[in-house]
Amino acid sequence: KVISSSGGNAGLAVTTVARNIPQMDVSVIVPETTKPLVVEKLRSLGAEVTIHGKNWNEADALARQWVDDAKKSGGGAVYVSPYDNP
Repeated sequence: KVISSSGGNAGLAVTTVARNIPQMDVSVIVPETTKPLVVEKLRSLGAEVTIHGKNWNEADALARQWVDDAKKSGGGAVYVSPYDNP
């Protein structure tokens, strides 16, 4: 599973790539300020979208928490930053 936070474009990029990998799930956490059109586009591409927080920092904190929780429970999840390209 891939988890990212985004206001739009990064989430669309992550979702587009993930949907080309067999059985790869993607979750994108967006802030409340994200336009409904972007949320619908993410969902139409197959992302599980969660709207959380008043700004990107709050959405990103939840994304990172989900990855930590998945690792602690033995599940597999990878955080994909909308800003860094390791």
